[in-house]
Amino acid sequence: MSKLFANWKRKVSIITVIGTSQFLLLTILAMIFYPGGYHFWDYHFSDLGREITISGEENGLSKILWTTTVLTTCICLIFFFVMMMTLFRESRIEQVLSYIGSFLGIVSMPLLAGVGLYPTDTYGSEHDFSQMYFFLYFSLSIMIYSIAIIIKKDYFVGYGVFGFILATIAIIYAMTDLFDPISTTLQKIIIYSYISWALVQIKPIWQFIDLKNN
Repeated sequence: MSKLFANWKRKVSIITVIGTSQFLLLTILAMIFYPGGYHFWDYHFSDLGREITISGEENGLSKILWTTTVLTTCICLIFFFVMMMTLFRESRIEQVLSYIGSFLGIVSMPLLAGVGLYPTDTYGSEHDFSQMYFFLYFSLSIMIYSIAIIIKKDYFVGYGVFGFILATIAIIYAMTDLFDPISTTLQKIIIYSYISWALVQIKPIWQFIDLKNN
């Protein structure tokens, strides 16, 4: 039974890697095929999903790629957050924090889907709502998990510190206009850091699986 459970965790780890990798790949392709050209440091990620591009052209392939990658990422990260709960079992406080962290992470996924499904130029209010609360809930999830990681004895504390700093910056970014002058640049740094945070968890997950199987 324990081996079956371990195999399930390994499969979810692979799904997480695939999910984050396809986001990187498909967003790059969407940028390449963006009508009128995509200016990396000047445009937001969600501009890839506009009905009409900033240059005034109809957006076809890039919008499809954007929506596809966002929805795929949502599905993969739901599995990831379910798996993360199984790693924090040594104390009651770890369990509670992991349940809260995964709950917030899973709740953020429909909001992320909204970012992909509501084009910013035609459904601006719905898009902005989805984006703001995705950043808020996902960042709170990382913050809660960062506390759990710092508490957990056999987890590298640096992962927790990295997550806590990232979550704090992302919440300030989402809830204030403090970073408006550099918002497009900072958004990309935050999104790529989100991906990095998820990926760095895979190494300790596999280590915990190997320890339990030995």
